[in-house]
Amino acid sequence: MMIATPVGYPSNKRSKVDIELRETVKGDERKPLNELFFENDFSTPISSSEDWMEAIQWAPSAANRQPWRIIKDNNKYHFYKEHTKGYTSNVGWDVQKVDIGIAPCHFMSVKEGKLIIDNPDIKTDEYTELLPPYYVNKIFRSCNI
Repeated sequence: MMIATPVGYPSNKRSKVDIELRETVKGDERKPLNELFFENDFSTPISSSEDWMEAIQWAPSAANRQPWRIIKDNNKYHFYKEHTKGYTSNVGWDVQKVDIGIAPCHFMSVKEGKLIIDNPDIKTDEYTELLPPYYVNKIFRSCNI
């Protein structure tokens, strides 16, 4: 799987195509914290803001979908992927798998701790899934922090 990322400095002047594309995908907007971060289950949004939350909130994602959802359970953080309803990728594979790998890397760059994989047994809807242990382990190993 090939992944491309921008490198360099932003231009002072944006092209018409760039402006239209960013407006279409709402590239300058992010989901509010209360849609991304939860306390103990999905019914209670986290009421405060911390550095690790901002790092994840502003992490890049394909078409600005931000599919990650994080539940803070005491000193544990459970990463979930919320499949965007009606979103399909034209590239033939699940682009949101790349996105969900970005969020833990941003988390690890700000928050110190160790990786413990468990099943928190938190109820989800049909669009939201706990990241499988093998996938979480692979993501955290690949984060060059």
